[in-house]
Amino acid sequence: MTRHLGLFGLCALAVCHLCQGAEIKAGSGDVTVRCLTVGKKVIPVFAQCGHLWIFNIKPPDLVLINNSKDPVKVGEVVLTAMAAGREVVRTTILTEVISAAMEQVHAQWRAKLGDGPLGTVMEPMLATGLGEMNFGGARLADGATVKPGECGIIMLSQLQFLSHTGAMKLEGLKISVAVEERGKPQTLEPPVPYVAYECKGRYRFPLGGDCTLVCMPMNVTQHRKALSQEFAIDVLDAGPAVDGVLSGARAPSPSKLEDYAIYHRSVMAVGDGTVMTTGNRYPDAVQANPASLSLAEIDRLMEKSIPKLGFLHALAGNYIVIDHGNGEFSFYAHLAENTITVKPGDTVRKGDIIAAVGNTGRSTEPHLHFQMMDGPNFLEANGLPVMFDGIPPNVMNDNYTAANTLMGSDHICLRAE
Repeated sequence: MTRHLGLFGLCALAVCHLCQGAEIKAGSGDVTVRCLTVGKKVIPVFAQCGHLWIFNIKPPDLVLINNSKDPVKVGEVVLTAMAAGREVVRTTILTEVISAAMEQVHAQWRAKLGDGPLGTVMEPMLATGLGEMNFGGARLADGATVKPGECGIIMLSQLQFLSHTGAMKLEGLKISVAVEERGKPQTLEPPVPYVAYECKGRYRFPLGGDCTLVCMPMNVTQHRKALSQEFAIDVLDAGPAVDGVLSGARAPSPSKLEDYAIYHRSVMAVGDGTVMTTGNRYPDAVQANPASLSLAEIDRLMEKSIPKLGFLHALAGNYIVIDHGNGEFSFYAHLAENTITVKPGDTVRKGDIIAAVGNTGRSTEPHLHFQMMDGPNFLEANGLPVMFDGIPPNVMNDNYTAANTLMGSDHICLRAE
């Protein structure tokens, strides 16, 4: 399948300590660097294969704020993964790569956010990927040279993921940012809120029957780029089309929603909980013939819906958020019109039917978008990894004995009860 199914794509989505910033004295003022996203957690994907652990880490994006009296030049960034207090893998992002990336993102963001001082920003299109951001009242710099009163954005998540296979579990991530002020090189090391998270609850899969999972966490071009969607999955029921390519449609030339195998399949609550929010006003008729619409056309339909429905409802289509009472929240999106059976405040039990699969919102064909989060707000929460009862790690690889998430990139096929 080449068509993008999930929510992300609008911008390019245990208790730990939040980034408070690393600080140095530069001239007569301060230069600080911290996580760009407020409340960001760095959660790896991991699995055990025999005696080896496989890890993949998305580093946090950073903001450098210059409150000194002198310009500061940002240089290379070093990412170091730790295990048992020792360095086990290191990668360096070169100065020229950092400079080019900062110049590009600053130009793009100035067009959206303006040239003035920026405090706490919750711009919906950017928040889909990055959540709430705090720029400390500074203006965006032009490039990698950050003048007094300016800030620089270092989008590490767009430059380098850190992967490692070895005998020890990775226990931490260190980030070192090289800066130069008045010709003097210095290094900033912001604290990184790293936690090798595993879900607290025991959850069932949200659908039954034959399912094909796509756009999973190891597909780093899709959901993984976004804050709350970092461990999201899209679920359809794919089979071989006439040309042999997997397709969610059962008709050779699909022209209506009923031509897709997953359409109107029952969606179930993954665990006991309380319904927090729902959106149930997105009509099926808007995208009744998915095969006839390009992604650009779907984006235009979504944007047209925002004034009436609001940003999240237009993006996710019909949706449900459930609080499982343990700091974990499940999110179900693209649901069919008039099929949501619950309302905010309702108590649900694991396995209760709560809706049916649809094609509402930013969706290219009928499917369920599912994710776990650490809060109820889709635009602010961190995504959480999740495994499901009856779906063991070896569905991904015969040799996997443990995992914190279904960690393939695309096309895990399974039969859920």
